[in-house]
Amino acid sequence: YTGKNCQFESDPCNPSQCLNGGTCVGNSTHFRCDCTSGYTGPLCQHNLNECESSPCVHGICVDQEDGFRCFCQPGFSGELCNFEYNECESNPCINGGQCIDNIGGFSCKCTRGYTGKRCHIKVDFCANDPCPDGHRCIDHGDDFTCECPGGRNGPDCNQVPRTGR
Repeated sequence: YTGKNCQFESDPCNPSQCLNGGTCVGNSTHFRCDCTSGYTGPLCQHNLNECESSPCVHGICVDQEDGFRCFCQPGFSGELCNFEYNECESNPCINGGQCIDNIGGFSCKCTRGYTGKRCHIKVDFCANDPCPDGHRCIDHGDDFTCECPGGRNGPDCNQVPRTGR
């Protein structure tokens, strides 16, 4: 109460009591402040650091006035950086290559005859002249043969063909 003879009931919820947008709740003798998000303390005078609990799973937390924000590491997304991108969903490997999802990227396990990050480069099996004495090399896509004289075969023309006995 206030006044010369305590005749006026005072309001403990003076509008300036609660800070930072807090709402005053009280009766004639007591009050409390209901704080807005991001603030704490009896008068809502303390800014909470929401980053103290490390909410960003795979990222950097930046405390803001009304909460926090996560800046994600490459390969992760989501409000808390807790979702990993699956780079294999777009089927980046071609020519029968198998995609292997990595964090922030992918790799391809290429089938025989292909190479490159996406298995996009055809291997030329005849490029280094694997056949002896200038015999002609024939690239079959995933292997090669040598055109050998006398019915012989094999990569070095030394295998004798089997006869039906």
